[in-house]
Amino acid sequence: MDSLQLSINRFLGELETILNYVQYIEDNFYMQYKDLCVYIETENIEKLVKGFNLYASESNEHKQNQSIIKQIYEEINVELKNYEQERKVYNIIKIPSWAESLEILKKEHGLLNYLDPCYVDGSYEEYINNLSAEELKNEIERFTPDGRKYYSRFSIEDYKKLIEYCKIEYNNYYVAKLNYNYDKLVNLKTLYNIFDDNNPINIYRQSFILLITAFDAIMYEISEEIYCNNFFKCIDKLVPKGKVSYTDIGKCKNFDEFKTNLVKEALDNIHLYKLLLTLYEFNEELFTIKDKNIFTDIIEMVKRRNIHVHNNGIVDKQYLEEKEKYNIYRLEYGDFAVINNEYFIHISEILKEFITHIN
Repeated sequence: MDSLQLSINRFLGELETILNYVQYIEDNFYMQYKDLCVYIETENIEKLVKGFNLYASESNEHKQNQSIIKQIYEEINVELKNYEQERKVYNIIKIPSWAESLEILKKEHGLLNYLDPCYVDGSYEEYINNLSAEELKNEIERFTPDGRKYYSRFSIEDYKKLIEYCKIEYNNYYVAKLNYNYDKLVNLKTLYNIFDDNNPINIYRQSFILLITAFDAIMYEISEEIYCNNFFKCIDKLVPKGKVSYTDIGKCKNFDEFKTNLVKEALDNIHLYKLLLTLYEFNEELFTIKDKNIFTDIIEMVKRRNIHVHNNGIVDKQYLEEKEKYNIYRLEYGDFAVINNEYFIHISEILKEFITHIN
């Protein structure tokens, strides 16, 4: 297998890896997006989550999903601010050293179980804060079988310590729950952001940039092979007249080395956009697949990559060069060039067909 075939296989492997990565993120979203209803229990959130269409295929459905994502984003931000305020009030309290040896706290006596929050109707915080040691001692001894006989060993002071310990345990549990819910909401916010068309971390945008980067690399390797194999037909398109000196020729051991060095040097000095134009001028058939010319599609995706990397996805003058020819989506200056699932899948299929076709 020659080096070019290895490079093509590498690109196709990278393409498959990126597609699998996108699929993994989508599956992760599908499994988790409804979790939001657990952490924000409002009718509006429930309505928004139910309204999100996982299998949107029409333009209006996609627009509705994007609107829902923005509303959810705002709801999550409000809830996060509420959590942040609560986290300022509640802090972890260190368990006192006396708790390690206090008899009344031992499991075999069952008193910690008796005061477990799950057995309390209403607010546990209110219950435990209003509970007196005397009241608890009398309750235990009166209603527990053989309570007076068994629990009479514990004093009022012991019950005070028991209540204090339960307050600390509940406080720490509550703080842990606050932190967990806060972190979960941050994660869900990130998850929804990943599918927001206008967000920089949008999974399709990031995967698109990765894919075009891989395409950039393979095109230089393919071009080197094409130009070396058709050296005399295309040398004038790569190297200006008079650029090659006798000294350059004399440094090479043979013509193949000279040819390869000259092509590599020429390719090093042109960017992908110009490289594709040069290839197209050399051989239009390279860009014709199943009787369809895909050159404009490829140029458009390269231009779109450039504005996303260099201009936050905003259409600029460079994107609009030769407007009618390459602006196949009819974007205007200042528009945001969306990269969504539909666009990403479309360009993935084109690049796969193109690279396979060249091979």
